[in-house]
Order: sequence, then structure tokens, then C-alpha cells
Amino acid sequence: MKISNFYITYKRFLYTINCIKILVSPFVEKEVSRLHYLLI
Repeated sequence: MKISNFYITYKRFLYTINCIKILVSPFVEKEVSRLHYLLI
């Protein structure tokens, strides 16, 4: 019971992270490439 509950929460968490990634990915890629450029 506890395990499955945790599993569902974990899945939901992953799903949310995925949605956020999809939403912000263009911005993040721009920022990351800029940071990468600055670091090199």
C-alpha cells in the first residue's frame, strides 16, 4: 500500500517534471548554450 502510493506520487512527479521540461525547454536550451559559451 505504502509502496504503491509512493510509486504513484513518484510517477506524477516525473510527469510534472516532463511537462515543465517541455514548456521551458526552448528557454533553457538558450540559457544553457549561453552558459556553456561563457564557461568555455
